[in-house]
Order: sequence, then structure tokens, then C-alpha cells
Amino acid sequence: MLGSGRPFYIQLINARVFPDQASLDRVLDEINRSHDRVKCQGLRPITRDETEIVKAGQEQKHKEYRCIIRTDASVTEGAVEKLSNVRDLVLEQDTPLRVLHRRSPMLRKRRVISVNARMLTVEEVTMVTKDVETFSHRLLVAEVVSESGTYIKEFVHGDWGRTTPSVGTILGTPCDILSLDVVGLKMDWPPAAASGPV
Repeated sequence: MLGSGRPFYIQLINARVFPDQASLDRVLDEINRSHDRVKCQGLRPITRDETEIVKAGQEQKHKEYRCIIRTDASVTEGAVEKLSNVRDLVLEQDTPLRVLHRRSPMLRKRRVISVNARMLTVEEVTMVTKDVETFSHRLLVAEVVSESGTYIKEFVHGDWGRTTPSVGTILGTPCDILSLDVVGLKMDWPPAAASGPV
């Protein structure tokens, strides 16, 4: 995950001593020193009520994604602008084929809050492929904000009609996703001030 990461909390059960902020800072420093790929920030005590913010339902959380999309046909600036104008789009998503073996089949309604798309620059295209001439009008980057629980890969390619609408139907050409990064999680976190142990 890029950006500021995911919020989490640790519950101490039957703790005889509650750690003070200095102890938490030492734990934070040790985590950040001992791992190259895992970093923490803002470790501090919170209340039981504040844990509910982290556990809140998906309608209260929005995820931000950045993806690189390849289209089958060349895409015009007008089509990219049309994609960038997507706001509060309700998707109907059948359980994706890629997870059907572990998730129950059902139709889910999810909301894409916004999409901001642009064509990749020539310099960016050269980082993806050597065939700049063929792909210069077929690669774009999209920043998508959606409800938590939205299947973004399927929003891009449509999953053989199992997700409607899709980026492919909006652009009018089949699409595939080349990369997908979670950039951030939008929620009311961290709380403004901790009020002591839970």
C-alpha cells in the first residue's frame, strides 16, 4: 500500500500496566527500525469508542487507488475526459470469477466516488513498454476513489459483463489493468486526541 497506510489498533486484554506514550514511542521506533517494508506512525492510546471508527462499515470508508490501464483501441482525450467526469457511479458487481471459489455468489452494489484519468506521457509509456508508437494512445493512469469493498480490477475490465458499468464500457473499448496500487484510505482517523486507556 502506498500513501499513509491502514489504521489499526491493538487491544491489551487484562493488562496490569498500561503503556505510557514514551513506551509506545519506543515500540514504534523498534518496529520502524527492524523492518524495511513495514512502517508504523502515530502509535498512541485510544478509547473503546474510537475503535469503532476503525471497525466501521464500508459505507463510511473510501479507498483511493491508482491504476495503469491498457485499452484495446486508441483512446481520445475526449474519452479520457468522459472517464474523468465519473462521479458517484453505482456499480453492480457479481462476485468476480477470480474469487468465486472462496466467496459466495451474489450481486453487490458499490459506489465509485470519483475517477481522475489521464493519458500516460511518452516518458511514462517507455517505462511500461518499448513499443511507444503502438501504445502511446492506449495507456492511461486513473486515480479512483471508491467505497471499500469495490472490486477495482473488475471495474476496469468488466469481468465479462459481471461488473457494470466498467471503464471499458465508459471508454467504448475493452480494457485491462496493468497495475493497481492502494494509495490511501479515507476515514475519520486518527481521532483528534486520545482520552486514555480503553
